[in-house]
Amino acid sequence: MRMTRVQYDRNSWIIDGRRVFILSAAVHYFRLPRAEWAEVLDKSKEAGCNCIETYVPWNWHEEEEGQWDFSGDKDLGAFLDLCAERGLYVIVRPGPYICAEWDMGGLPYWLERKPDMQYRKFHREFLHYVDLYWDRLVPVVLPRLLSNSGTVIMVQVENEFQALGKPDKAYMEYLRDGLIERGIDVPLVTCYGAVDGAVEFRNFWSHAEEHARTLEERFADQPKGVLEFWIGWFEQWGGPRANQKTASQVERKTYELIREGFTAINYYMFFGGTNFGHWGGRTIGEHTFMTTSYDYDAALDEYLRPTAKYKALKLVHDFVRWMEPLLTETTGSTAFIPLGKHSSAKKKSGPQGTILFIHNDDTERLNGMLDLQKFGIGCPLPGDNDSMQARALQAAGRHDHAAPASGQAAKPISPLPYTVEAGAILPVVCGVEIGRTGAGQPVTLEAMTGFTTGFDRGRGAVYHEAGQQSALVLSAAGLTGLEADCPLPQRVRTDEEGRLVFTLFHGKRPQTITVRHAGEEIARITVTDRAAVEAEAASIPEARGTAPVLTDWQRADEEPDAEKEFAREAEGPLDFTSFGRFSGYLAYEAEVDSAEEALRTLTLPRIEDPARVYVNGRYAGQTTEIGAAAFDIPLRQGANRLRILVQNMGRYNFTQTLAEPKGLSAMPSLGGASADLTEGWQVDGAGRVHSLRALPEIEGRIGLYRTLHTGKEYDSGVIVGYGLSRLRVNGRKVVPQLWNETAWNRGEAPYGVADIGELLREGCNELEFDAEGISHIPKMKLYLYASASRISGWVTAGAADPLGAANWSALESEPESGPNAAAAPSQEAVPDRDRLPRWFKAAFDWPEHSGDDSLKRTDSVHAEQAGEPDGAKLKITLDGLSKGILWVNGFCLGRYWQIGPQESYKIPVSLLKKRNEVLFYDEEGCHPGGVRLELVGGPA
Repeated sequence: MRMTRVQYDRNSWIIDGRRVFILSAAVHYFRLPRAEWAEVLDKSKEAGCNCIETYVPWNWHEEEEGQWDFSGDKDLGAFLDLCAERGLYVIVRPGPYICAEWDMGGLPYWLERKPDMQYRKFHREFLHYVDLYWDRLVPVVLPRLLSNSGTVIMVQVENEFQALGKPDKAYMEYLRDGLIERGIDVPLVTCYGAVDGAVEFRNFWSHAEEHARTLEERFADQPKGVLEFWIGWFEQWGGPRANQKTASQVERKTYELIREGFTAINYYMFFGGTNFGHWGGRTIGEHTFMTTSYDYDAALDEYLRPTAKYKALKLVHDFVRWMEPLLTETTGSTAFIPLGKHSSAKKKSGPQGTILFIHNDDTERLNGMLDLQKFGIGCPLPGDNDSMQARALQAAGRHDHAAPASGQAAKPISPLPYTVEAGAILPVVCGVEIGRTGAGQPVTLEAMTGFTTGFDRGRGAVYHEAGQQSALVLSAAGLTGLEADCPLPQRVRTDEEGRLVFTLFHGKRPQTITVRHAGEEIARITVTDRAAVEAEAASIPEARGTAPVLTDWQRADEEPDAEKEFAREAEGPLDFTSFGRFSGYLAYEAEVDSAEEALRTLTLPRIEDPARVYVNGRYAGQTTEIGAAAFDIPLRQGANRLRILVQNMGRYNFTQTLAEPKGLSAMPSLGGASADLTEGWQVDGAGRVHSLRALPEIEGRIGLYRTLHTGKEYDSGVIVGYGLSRLRVNGRKVVPQLWNETAWNRGEAPYGVADIGELLREGCNELEFDAEGISHIPKMKLYLYASASRISGWVTAGAADPLGAANWSALESEPESGPNAAAAPSQEAVPDRDRLPRWFKAAFDWPEHSGDDSLKRTDSVHAEQAGEPDGAKLKITLDGLSKGILWVNGFCLGRYWQIGPQESYKIPVSLLKKRNEVLFYDEEGCHPGGVRLELVGGPA
């Protein structure tokens, strides 16, 4: 039997017999072009990462049933080979469900067409297709396992399965066995969803101590690891920038992981990338649709530029590499020991030395004197063979007069100055060998209260914030007569034990201290500040040259009749899956008769995306209400042509309910009413009236009651909002059709959509809401309509197809473009503001020397060798546009929606040739007056 090359114990992973601290960069090969793979891998390795983690999205490789693609940008094998060429280990996470803020969590949309399909459970139909996926995927991964000729060291089973809160042991075991039976012989791993035979990881950002305790209690024989250490976050359309986690916070949280014994850390995301095309998903909540950018506020930004987090992590990684023997084989640690009102410390020890992690939880810098005796450090007792000095002498094979005589205690190290920034952690290193003398005696760093990137053969740097002090104590196997060349303002003294005690000042000018014994240099220490070390960690060239200018602007009106060729007629509208379209746009048309000219309410009983409505060829309104919607439209007397345009903004990637219908999935109705159900509630049906938006504090179970009166004109209803599973109508429990419950929000009030038509009765309806543990409900809205007023006879057609754009004409008042372009004109100033969809296109030149015209996205493995001009990247800013899709040279860059937070969109340089075309489909036909190209370079 072949001995596995990847093993583990409770301390760490062991690869080829060596303990390894895994520092992994999450990089999704499907979120950047193949031409950029090499660059992102090189930069990850330069940051000190020794591993790459990637999900594998099943639906990206099998967009339509049976149509597999592992070529070009989808060549997973080539990506794994590039990792191997760089000596980077790989963690592969193939799902089949991956979440990843990716459409439907990586599951193919066409599974929805299968009868009675049930996802993520032991369901034969679902597992049949999973087996077909395994049969295609595993042969790509198998030859690239470390046990063969590659560097894949782990393969994940499922993903965060525990979040469903519904254990399915048979399902997890089936997935596990399917991978093993197909030849996967490296360790299998899980995260938040264990299965016997796999190593369980956690996913989190904070509370490392609690997660460590959980893993120790449940999996004492496994190493502790975090498979998603969330150093940033995703962004949603219309939301704020997700840049709330600073570099200093990331550094602190990483040190917390190290302190708690985590020896496998995967930074999610180290590089985020882009949701090109229509792949961005939707997560818990009503409007949480992913932006096209998946920058994630990561260590490398969307344009592969190092950020402040990159620099901070590189320094931590250098420290971890230096201390790897201690960190991967810890023999003891302590609980927190208080140092002051807002500070404490925790000790971690091993055969190679000790690290004392000092916490400053205050809001201002902490300066103090550190007494190592309090932690049993630096005060060896007679006969203590575990003392630093005794260990050093034993390593040198000496037991001479330099050691304390029997019965004589060595003098402890005097208190040392230290500084910890507000909210930071300082790792104080003690008793670590940093080199050897020419005669083989160990040179020992007895204590150091500054930061370091490590020492090699006595050479190393100590850094801290500019203007701050630290201390360093050095000995050499009990040798006396150590000398130091120590330039001011650095200071040194020799204590009674012959140790050199340095007081270091970290100025903006690096200084070097040289330590000698008998004329031999045994140590060289560079004293510097953090900014200087970070500057060396990542150099970022500025982009040179000027941005291309967009010219030859043209426009074309959308022609709905051109879409009719592939249209489908049915009694009701067809959702995207029923129509046979993964994503993009669908247009729905029907005829509505009106006895008179009037405003009528249009009710959409089930819609999961924003929509625009047109009546008789004119814009009539839009809705961003999700779940259901209702708004007034103008009708003329007689026949009216109704058109509804819906863009699929992404399917849920994380929720109890996957595969929600996209587009219109229920027959719209003419007429209807809506009501806000958050108001008018009474506790136990008596007393003051309360709003669910601000519930009263009452002990125990809180039962809230209200009534709802419905007339005979309405026999159907839909409720959209939060906490629907806590609601009863006329004594019967509401059962949501769509439900956002997870294991993490079960005790709260998750979002959902429920059809309550069968629960309603004419007249007075009694509603009961169980508000136990709930402080507020942000939304609970009821939509009423009459089934007899449903609009029938629908034509569903694809829309926004670039191949259908025709009848182009030159754009009046061609926009300025480039760095000096004027701001976009106000929409009121733009003529022909009819808010109808419209096409725009423009051209720009890209210098021949700056790209490779022969390089296409589906090129061979040599594609990744392509460079970009002077390291420049390119983006397009869409000021003045509304919402739509954009393409460059026929490649779909993705959705755009100018409601923030995303303002600019990445154009991969590998797409470009000498003459290039940019194409826009804008839902409101807005004038592209502020659209411009910009080069990207310099610091992120």
